[in-house]
Amino acid sequence: MLIEQLELENFKSYAHAIIPLAPGTNAIVGANGAGKSSLLEALGFALFNVKPDGFTLANLLREGSTKEGRIVVTLCSSADERRYEVERIFTDRTTRRYRVYDLELGRAIVAEGEEQVLGWMRYHLRMEPSANLGQFFENTIGVPQGTFTAPFLQAANQRKPIFDALLQVEDYRKASDNLLSAERLLGDRLNAIEREIARIEGELIKLPKLEEDAKALAERIAALVEEEKASREALRQAEEALAAYDEAEKRLREAQSRLDQARERLYTQERLAQEATRAVAEAEEAGRIVEETRADYEAFLAAEARLGECEKARRTRDALRNQHNALLRQQDQASSDCDRARNRLQEMVEAAAALAALSPAVAEQERLEEALEEAKRRCLAYEQIAKQLAEWEAQVASAQEEAERLAQEAAQAAALAQTIATLQDQARAKREEASQAASRTAVLAEEKARLEKQSEALSEAEEARCPVCESELTPERRDALLLRNAERLKEIEQQEAQAHRARREA
Repeated sequence: MLIEQLELENFKSYAHAIIPLAPGTNAIVGANGAGKSSLLEALGFALFNVKPDGFTLANLLREGSTKEGRIVVTLCSSADERRYEVERIFTDRTTRRYRVYDLELGRAIVAEGEEQVLGWMRYHLRMEPSANLGQFFENTIGVPQGTFTAPFLQAANQRKPIFDALLQVEDYRKASDNLLSAERLLGDRLNAIEREIARIEGELIKLPKLEEDAKALAERIAALVEEEKASREALRQAEEALAAYDEAEKRLREAQSRLDQARERLYTQERLAQEATRAVAEAEEAGRIVEETRADYEAFLAAEARLGECEKARRTRDALRNQHNALLRQQDQASSDCDRARNRLQEMVEAAAALAALSPAVAEQERLEEALEEAKRRCLAYEQIAKQLAEWEAQVASAQEEAERLAQEAAQAAALAQTIATLQDQARAKREEASQAASRTAVLAEEKARLEKQSEALSEAEEARCPVCESELTPERRDALLLRNAERLKEIEQQEAQAHRARREA
């Protein structure tokens, strides 16, 4: 751990001070009472929570200051090579803030409070969680003046507890004892690995046969891929045919609906045609009646003409009545005229009666003529409906032919769907084979990464040590391990290349 800077505010004799520290040895000089020891006390209090006998927070505050004190230590951790800042703010009664900031994360808080900060210090000093930081500081870093060599001058039985705790001798002893079981475990694993090597060497005899099987499998995969492509194309065509069938079925339903509507309209038109037929019959009957009454009608016209003459006679009679006094002398002649007038009047009465009898026949004739015109219009409409019905029947026949064709295509699509299902099963089996091959490739990649890491550790180490237990290895054993790893890596690369070629061919 490298301390880069110490900042003090209202701490003992310092109102505010920033003390940068360079890598290596730093000399702090000054007269007695200048505050040299205060720097160590600030480091001990901020980083190691050192509280000597008789310690009070009020003693750390600058004389005469009523404000709070502040200590900021900027350091670089040897555990992760990151820069941190430890800040401790205190009053004369308590610590108000005790934090660790990560400067590379924008002063993110990584520890807060006495327990977290001291745990963070133990981790970055690579000390046990139960280590006493205060004792470590007092015996190694903040040794008081004149007592630096005191532990070395003590008797052996007095020195031993101090240096054993500092050097963590007990921890190393426990680690050594634990390594015995690790050594036995590594021996067992080595024996198991050697047995595995022998087994693999025995299986290598089968390698040519396995390579042939792999080649055949690759060819089979390629064939299955082609079959899958053909299956997908057939499936696409079947789906298109099915869509066309659905569309034709839809058109058939629409044509059937139009046919039902046409039949309904045909029924209506047939009913109208029947009514028109009846109207034509009635019109023909009316024509016959007209022909039958034509003579009466002519008689009516003659009677009407006579009626006009009667009207003239009436006017004459009136004139005669006016001249009655003058015609008294002509009474005989008038009597005869009166007789003639009576006769004519009788004829007029008879003509009026005949006219009255002919009036219903004339009204009936007019009604029949109107019915005849209506029948003609209905016949024309019927002819148009019959023509449209013929067109609809032609459309229905075409739709039925289309439905029969689509039914045949649907049967073909069903057979094709069965074929596609079979091909999909084959493709699924092929994908399972490919998945198994990918799993084997992943296992090879994992083993390759592990062997490369192990070989790199063996090659770059300044001293030959086991990458697992860090025990010393002989050069011969080291070379043997590197050679074995290289051969295994070569085998893995060959297997990966074969798998890659197989996937590319697939």
